[in-house]
Amino acid sequence: MFKIDQETGMLEKLFCLPVSGDYPKDCNLFPDNRHLVSLNHESNTLTFFNVDLEKGLIIMNQKEIKVDKPNCIIFHKL
Repeated sequence: MFKIDQETGMLEKLFCLPVSGDYPKDCNLFPDNRHLVSLNHESNTLTFFNVDLEKGLIIMNQKEIKVDKPNCIIFHKL
């Protein structure tokens, strides 16, 4: 996770999060801004996290889920 300096545009590394999968290819924050999913291409898994933006916390919330040949994560409003 990085913090953006609004004046310079430079990134400051806050922390690194292990995703519990091989080759995290894509990740996306759910529309509720409270959950994050990581797509792990080589292990064919999705890993889910709870997110607290105010406290700057990201916590894995369950075991990874197997998915056949994951490629990207897209949320589409129905």
